[in-house]
Amino acid sequence: MSIVLNDARQAQAHHQAVIDDIEARGAQLAALVGEPAPVSIDDFADRLRRRLTVSRESEQERSTLIRDQDRAQKNKRQAETELDQQGTVLARLCSVAGVATAELLSESEERAARKREALTHLSTLRLQLAQASARPEEALRQSLAGQDALAIDSERDRARLEIGQRETEQAAARQFEEQHGERWRR
Repeated sequence: MSIVLNDARQAQAHHQAVIDDIEARGAQLAALVGEPAPVSIDDFADRLRRRLTVSRESEQERSTLIRDQDRAQKNKRQAETELDQQGTVLARLCSVAGVATAELLSESEERAARKREALTHLSTLRLQLAQASARPEEALRQSLAGQDALAIDSERDRARLEIGQRETEQAAARQFEEQHGERWRR
């Protein structure tokens, strides 16, 4: 029985040596990581597991923040590039419009709209002139070049009066023909 007892004591001594070694290494590890010396290795191991979990979560959050920061910087660079491009386009628009700043573009646009309206009106007037007279525009300009505005207005009023008289005469002739035309046709 003494052999068994001796073997048991040796096994116990070996286990105690392993435990002592684990406790010594735990104390060294605790000193390295800034933890108080462990009273219980199991408690110390639990604290280290929690610390490791927190550390991993922090590292993951840090990685996420770095990735988000990189993405935000990329977006910022893209926005700056786009802003520069739009500034270039705006500068070209100002140059084409002949204005110094973007604030003056709306004024220039209004002038251009008025000019388009005037050109449309001029085109309409030229069309009306072409329909009213068989003579080309330049020939009409030459014939009117020596006349003053009062003479032209007076001539226009006389022509209107004459047209009115001819229309009245024509209406009277139609009416006469309608009333007496039946007798002559028989």
